Amino acid sequence: MRLIPKTSVLLKSKGDHLLKAGQVNTSLYVLETGFIRAYFEKDGREVNAWFLGENELIWSILPFYQNKHGR
Repeated sequence: MRLIPKTSVLLKSKGDHLLKAGQVNTSLYVLETGFIRAYFEKDGREVNAWFLGENELIWSILPFYQNKHGR
């Protein structure tokens, strides 16, 4: 299987969400430029879980393999 024919470009702006709570992720993303952060809400506040920068892979492992919803 060739990977290139199965890829597409997804453009996001600062403040846009890649995924929202409850969505099932079935994709693998490569961050070409910029930074991304993962966070969750606790007691009405956003708590940072991790940050990634350029040329990093992004995916949520449990939903990807087990078709479970992200948190």
